[in-house]
Order: sequence, then C-alpha cells, then structure tokens
Amino acid sequence: MVPELDNILAAFEDALVLERELGTRVLDFDRAVLRPPAPETVQVAPPLEEAVPEPAKPQQERVSGEVDIPAPSVAETPPPPLPPVADVKAEEISGSGNFFSPDFMFVVETGMNGEAESLFGKMVSAMGYPDLGKVSVLRLAPVARNVSVPEAALARISETVAEVKPKAIVLFGSTVVPYFFPGKMPGRGLKEFAGVPAMVTFSPSFILRSATPNNAVKKETWESLKLILAKIGKTPPGGR
Repeated sequence: MVPELDNILAAFEDALVLERELGTRVLDFDRAVLRPPAPETVQVAPPLEEAVPEPAKPQQERVSGEVDIPAPSVAETPPPPLPPVADVKAEEISGSGNFFSPDFMFVVETGMNGEAESLFGKMVSAMGYPDLGKVSVLRLAPVARNVSVPEAALARISETVAEVKPKAIVLFGSTVVPYFFPGKMPGRGLKEFAGVPAMVTFSPSFILRSATPNNAVKKETWESLKLILAKIGKTPPGGR
C-alpha cells in the first residue's frame, strides 16, 4: 500500500479513537478490509490411479496319481425299475386232455375253486366239448400284470403250443395273458399267438365275482367264445 494512503488511514483511525473517547461516535474500522484479497489457490485433484489387474494365481501342481473329480451334473431321471419275475418253473408247465391236434387249447389259472371250475366246464361244454378230458387244457400259475414271466417258462409255452398244434387258443383271464403276451397286456378280444388265433376273455372266477342281474360279463364272454368258434368254422350246438 502507498505511504500517502497509510498516513491518511492512520489519521482517520486517530480521529475515530478520539471520537470514541469523547463519546460522540462509535465506529469500528478495520484496515484489513482495504487490503486486496489473496489470490485463490486452485487445488488440482490427484490423478486417478489406473486399475492394476490382480496377478493370476499359479495353478496348483498336480500330484502324481491324482484323479480329476468331475463337477456334479444335472440329476438325470433314473430308469424305471425292472418288474419282479414270477416264481414259475418251466418244468411245471404242462397240459392235460387231448393233445392230438385238438380244435382248442383252453388256458386257465390254477387254484380255481369248485364253483369256478364248474363254470369253466359249462362254458366249454356249451361250445360243443362236454368232456374236459377230451380237450386240451393248460393250467398256469396266475401272474399279476406287473410281474414278468421267466424266459424259460415263455419258451416252454411256445414249445407246448407247437406240440399240441391247436386250431385256436382261449385265454381265460388276465392272469394267464403274460405267458403268451409278455409285457403287453393287450386287453380282451381276438389276438394271434405264433400264427394261431387266440381269444382273450374273462376268467370263470371273475365272471362269478361280477355277477349282475343282466349278467353283462357272462354275456360278453359267451360272445367271445362264439367268435373264436367261428374263426375255425364252427358254431355252438343248437346255434345259440
């Protein structure tokens, strides 16, 4: 600041001091307000540090004999369990009655009670074969539809049909069907086994359990037996 201005300001300050002492004026004066402001300091932000990639971790050295364990894969649907096998022995499969080129081979389950056995005889007699001793009858241990028949037993069935040479086969009940159509359960109706017409119909035991006033199951069974008779060119006695 120039000397002249300093002298003027000093004199002004003295006058103010005197006036305050005399009580005529109260005024504060700060000489610093007349000083030019100090130049602003511009702060420069430090430069951003560049990201330094982490050094790759060294691969662990493989130990001799170490085996890679594959990552767990998505769970696959397990295959369905194999069906249980029936306890059927091939040597136990045999027929009875006429084994000399009969018209029919009648197949029923073993263990039928007396009433079911009687109904079976009546149905065969109504077809024109009154004596069960003169027809071919194959009695098999009952097998559930979810149970498989051993291969040896299936082979024995094929051998028996080839030996008997029936013109047609009647399968009474679903429990004997697995011996002729393993794993298929084709349902009732006219089929074919080894080139021989085969009729699948209800068993005598089921017919008795399903007895109704109109005997619908018994009537359906009889219609099936007449159809297989017609397949070999025959009709029931009396044309019923």
